[in-house]
Amino acid sequence: MRAAFQDPAVRAIMFSQLVISTALFYLFPAMVLEWRAEFGWSLGQLMGAFSVALGVQGLSFRTTGRWIDRGQGAAVMAGGALIAVVGLALLTQVTALWQFYLIWAMLGLAMAMTLYDAVFALLIRSRGAAAQGPITLVALGAGLASSAAFTSTAVISAMWGWRGAVICLAGLVLFVHLPLITFATRRLQRDGAYQPEPGGSVPIQTPGGPGPWMLSMAISLSALGIGMIFSHLMPLLRWLELEPAQVVLAASLVTPPYGLCLLISAAIGGMNVVSVMRDVCIILAPMLLILLLIILFPEIALWLPRTLMPMTFQ
Repeated sequence: MRAAFQDPAVRAIMFSQLVISTALFYLFPAMVLEWRAEFGWSLGQLMGAFSVALGVQGLSFRTTGRWIDRGQGAAVMAGGALIAVVGLALLTQVTALWQFYLIWAMLGLAMAMTLYDAVFALLIRSRGAAAQGPITLVALGAGLASSAAFTSTAVISAMWGWRGAVICLAGLVLFVHLPLITFATRRLQRDGAYQPEPGGSVPIQTPGGPGPWMLSMAISLSALGIGMIFSHLMPLLRWLELEPAQVVLAASLVTPPYGLCLLISAAIGGMNVVSVMRDVCIILAPMLLILLLIILFPEIALWLPRTLMPMTFQ
C-alpha cells in the first residue's frame, strides 16, 4: 500500500474521492434536516429523493462500466463531475418537491460515473493484479469523507446557510476534484496494463456458479444498509435532543464497517492484515482518542464550536 501511495495517479484519485464523496453521497444525510426545516417536507418525502438517486446510480453501473472498458474512463469521470456541478448548482434553486427529485436523479447519475465503482473499475482495467494496493488506499482515504461532510457542511451552513455549503461543494468538485481525476484517469489509461480493442471492451472471465450473484447481493445489501443508516442518522440524533455540535461530531465519526471490509479485502488481495492495520491505525488512533476524551469530558465537544461561533452555539 505504501508503493501505491507513491503513485501520483493513485494519490490524486484518493483525494478526489474524498471531495466527490463528500459532495454527493454524504451531502444528503448532512443536509436533510436543513431541507426539512426550510421546505416543510416530511422525512419520507425527502428520503424518497435519495432512494431515486441510489436507484439511478445502480441502473447506470453497467453502462458506466462498458464505457470504462472501451477506454473512455477520462470522459466518464469528467462528465460525471460536470453533471455533479450542474446538479449541485440547481439544488440551491429548488422550490418544489418534483424539482428536488429530478435533481437527485441527476446526482445519482453523477454518483455512478464518479464514485467507488467507476474508480475501482478504472484501477483494475489499468493496473490489473497490481490494483489491490491502490484500491485499498483509495477506500481508506475516501472513508474520511463522512467526517469531512458533516463537519464542513455544519460550519459553512452556520455562516452562509445550506445553499452556501452546497455552492462551496460544487466549487470543490469543479476546481479540485475535476483537475485531479482528469490527471489521474489520463495517467492510468496511458500506463494501462490492458488495452481494449477499438470499439470493444476488455475480455473478462466471469466465474460460474452462484458466487458472483451472492457477492453482488451482499454488496447491494451492504450499500443499502449504509445508506439507510446515514440517511436517518441526523434526524435520529436530533430526536435524542443532543446539542447540534454533538450531533455533527457523532455523525462525522460514523463510517462503514471497515473491520470486516479490511479482512475481506486483505484476503482477496493476498495481503497481510497486520501490515495493512499499521496504516489503518494512523486513521483509527486519533478517532479513538477523540472519542475517549469526549466520553470523559463531554464539554470538549462544544468548546471549539462555542469559541469559534459563540452566537450560533450558546
